[in-house]
Amino acid sequence: MLKVRYKIKTKNLIFFEIIYILFIKFFIDVFNVPETAWYLCDIINVVVFLLAFKKIINTFSKIKANRFLVLIMLFLALTFLGHLINGGSILLYLWGLRNIGRMFVFWINCIVILNKEDVEKIFKILYIAFILNFIISIFQFSILGIKGDNLGGIFGTKGSSNSFSLNLIVIVTTWTFIRYLDKDVSTIKLVLCMGIAVVLATLTELKSYYILMVILVILALILQKKLNFRSIVILFFLFLGVMLAGTLLEKVFPDSVQYFTIEGMTEYLTGSGGVGYSSTDDLSRTGAVSTIHEIFFEGDIIKEIFGFGLGNCEASSISIFNSSFYNRYEYLHYRWFFHAMTYIELGFTGILWFIIFAITMLIYVLKRADKNNKIEYNVACLTVIMIIYSLIIACYNSSLRIESGYLIYFILASSFILFKYKLINDK
Repeated sequence: MLKVRYKIKTKNLIFFEIIYILFIKFFIDVFNVPETAWYLCDIINVVVFLLAFKKIINTFSKIKANRFLVLIMLFLALTFLGHLINGGSILLYLWGLRNIGRMFVFWINCIVILNKEDVEKIFKILYIAFILNFIISIFQFSILGIKGDNLGGIFGTKGSSNSFSLNLIVIVTTWTFIRYLDKDVSTIKLVLCMGIAVVLATLTELKSYYILMVILVILALILQKKLNFRSIVILFFLFLGVMLAGTLLEKVFPDSVQYFTIEGMTEYLTGSGGVGYSSTDDLSRTGAVSTIHEIFFEGDIIKEIFGFGLGNCEASSISIFNSSFYNRYEYLHYRWFFHAMTYIELGFTGILWFIIFAITMLIYVLKRADKNNKIEYNVACLTVIMIIYSLIIACYNSSLRIESGYLIYFILASSFILFKYKLINDK
């Protein structure tokens, strides 16, 4: 009886954390709840991790996933080695470790504690959040006159709302499309879901979603092996939808039409024409690594390999976690992009580690997914697509380091959860 209570209590903490992540930013932005409210997620992560600790090795061993624990331990060793080489405050190192490590702790917690039914329930929660986000966004746009980066729906009205919205939209629309291909969702529901996503992307000026939508749909068609006449029709209407979305975006944001030209998109991504992401001085999305290398690392092989050290370029609303590097070079906006922040602190070692981790996970999921198990294979398809999405989004924003990343890491854990569930039920 005690064992049952322990499982329910731990599981509910994860459910609470996911719901909390979906709504707390709204209260922070609208009702001025202190930003320290985010640290409750850290407390939950630590508590669940401690409760699940004894089961971690056993769970990962059962699903033959010990390689990921080894990779995580390797990452810890590499970051500590980089800290020893570069020196710096141990407090800053621990703060940097917290910013990256919390996502992997959450990922491990989900794999160890949750089961198949929990995954299905959380998908339902994400659908509810998607609808609520649409309703509140429409109210914010039409009544309050909020649009663009500050239009966050359930994610508030201030900066970084976009990254939360984008992750939620991508997850829900991709999952819906996968289920549609498997004839588990009607055409009407798919069109409704995609329509809501396009409206949200337009009002929040998420230009990237139109491109991502095409990429993710093509990936789903390939993984589901649905490349036939029906898929050609789907792609035709998808491209038509993107064109209509571009027209709608032009009506709401007249200056955005330039991004739908090759020249405009190139400048937007690379910062060509002498500009970075938001000014002439900061980094661009695709040019961040080369610019950081030219300014800081050129001729210094140690810095190229290990960067400035984990935590040594960090910033926080808590002053003791603000590095001197950030105080001097904040104008570069390197913290706005995951790949830039990783490279500047961890060098090529950090970039390479994340790529290896992602590829290892992709191969693992594809190999273990059972095509004869409908839900398992569909979730595996979603996981693989989200792995690829993570590699793309790493160069687009800082989602993988901030709280919006929890949604991504839950999806990355979902296939592992189903593999565990299958092993238990096969016995």
